[in-house]
Amino acid sequence: MFIFKMNIIDLLKENGYNTGRIRREKLIGEKTMQDMKKGIVPGIKTLNTLCCILEMQPGNLIKYVEDKDIASQ
Repeated sequence: MFIFKMNIIDLLKENGYNTGRIRREKLIGEKTMQDMKKGIVPGIKTLNTLCCILEMQPGNLIKYVEDKDIASQ
């Protein structure tokens, strides 16, 4: 499964993207923002948006870790 390498919400804030700005500019949906606060990695469209506004590559934001539930099957 994919996980964030860092706290993505804090990273957005550090780069001038607080939740008000994100809503106002309609960059990321409210449900997706709530999921990201819980550490859930978003879909490719939102990941693309994050990479664009943060000027980063996907590998800078997320990493793959083995999901123990899947590995035991």
